[in-house]
This record gives sequence, structure tokens and C-alpha cells, in this order.
Amino acid sequence: MSSDNPKTFLDAQLAYAKTKQGKEQKRHDKEMQRYHQIKRAADKIQRSYDDDGMEGDQ
Repeated sequence: MSSDNPKTFLDAQLAYAKTKQGKEQKRHDKEMQRYHQIKRAADKIQRSYDDDGMEGDQ
């Protein structure tokens, strides 16, 4: 169990920074996943409208 505990104050600070950074990266990944999901849906709808519009013009 002693190997899990940080040996120095610096080790503790580095471990905290990594944890904080990991949480921020996870949050960012979720936001970007949601952004791309919405963008794909919007692009799909836009293509559908474009296809319908092009057929009506011809």
C-alpha cells in the first residue's frame, strides 16, 4: 500500500495535476463527441434539404 502513496510533496502535486488533467481531458472529449454528433445530424439534414431542393429545381 505504501507504493500507492506519494513519497514526497512533489509526487503528490504531480499526481493531483495528472488527475485534474485527466478529468479535463475527459470533459473535453465528451463535449467534442457531442459537438460532432450534432454536426453530423445537421449535415445529414442539410444534405436532405439540398437533395430535395435540387430535384425540385430541375
